[in-house]
Amino acid sequence: MSKYSRKLSTGRYLQVAKVTGVGIFPLDMLRRDCCYPRGSDDVSELHRSVVERAPNLISVTVSRTVQYANDEWNARRWASFGWRLREERA
Repeated sequence: MSKYSRKLSTGRYLQVAKVTGVGIFPLDMLRRDCCYPRGSDDVSELHRSVVERAPNLISVTVSRTVQYANDEWNARRWASFGWRLREERA
């Protein structure tokens, strides 16, 4: 089991990661990794990166539920867009 996964009452596992990058947030990665922004501040940061095309460093925390605790995030794919993914404790 990933040390960062937390088992939920549904039998699925919660995983959380912080993605950091500059420029337009790669929205397609939300679909790719089946994840969503963790909170309203994360939605605001995501929105700012897309609408304002913010040239500054942006960090967005994303969450997802997975069937298996050892399911991996697609860090290489995030990196291909110039974004770094760091898994966090759920």
